[in-house]
Amino acid sequence: MQLNINLLPWRERQRQMQIRRFLLSLLAVSVFAVFSIAGVSRYLQLQLDIQQGRVEQLTRWDSKLGQQQAQLSAIEKEIEELNSEFAALRNLDARRYLIAQLGSLLPSVLPNHVYLEQMHTTGKQVRLHGIASTTEQLSTLLAQLNRTPIAESVAMQSVLHHQSQSQQNYQVFTLTFELVEPKHD
Repeated sequence: MQLNINLLPWRERQRQMQIRRFLLSLLAVSVFAVFSIAGVSRYLQLQLDIQQGRVEQLTRWDSKLGQQQAQLSAIEKEIEELNSEFAALRNLDARRYLIAQLGSLLPSVLPNHVYLEQMHTTGKQVRLHGIASTTEQLSTLLAQLNRTPIAESVAMQSVLHHQSQSQQNYQVFTLTFELVEPKHD
């Protein structure tokens, strides 16, 4: 039979103390690691929530800006349509003004015994067809048209000499000129 005699009891106690210290240290490190992991996890979750909030805010701003951009493009389209309507109205008004201007110009420049048969307007270009008793009257008409500030590029296109049945001579003419809008100060 063998006896278990411990000759060094202090070594046994020291060994148990070392094991106990090791286990306590292991427990402390484990608890610290668990709390550290939990803290880091909580911190990362908090940062993730903050980032998610920022992403949602940016998404809201993006959708709001998209709506504003759609409204802006609709307004720009309306402005473009209105500008085209205004341009059409200005063009119509300018044509009316030019016709009124032509109506006031012709009586002041037509000499006696010069008669107009036809008048054609294309934009600002005016073509007159008429009859004159003499070529002097046609010269007077040309000179008066050249002197007016609202007519330019005055040109006689054709002059044909005719004789009527009563033996009177007359000239059939075609005259063109361009109306100019007067300059306002």
